[in-house]
Amino acid sequence: MTCCSVMEPKSIGEIYDLCGPEALTFDEIIDAICAAMGRKRFRFRVPLALSRKLAAGLEHVFPRVLKKAAPLNRDQLVMLQEDNVGNPEPANALFNLSPIRFGDGIRNIMPRSRRL
Repeated sequence: MTCCSVMEPKSIGEIYDLCGPEALTFDEIIDAICAAMGRKRFRFRVPLALSRKLAAGLEHVFPRVLKKAAPLNRDQLVMLQEDNVGNPEPANALFNLSPIRFGDGIRNIMPRSRRL
């Protein structure tokens, strides 16, 4: 039986982190996605100051020229610098959730046509 927060009185006024059982770095997330796709990617580090300038330029050009959002913006850079780790235990206990590891989840949802 599944449960949702609107049907659970204990969840009224509460905030729950819905996350997996592990804390991953950005590099670990990229590695897991590449592994699920059966691909390897070359990575290189771009200095933050250069990334900010690039993001500012993309924010200016993309909406005006291509009429769509930039693939990188300064807000994303701020978020990448912050820790973003949640505590899954309260939600897992109340809603009887059984989260899986990120790599396993990516492999499960990756369309087979995208895998090599």
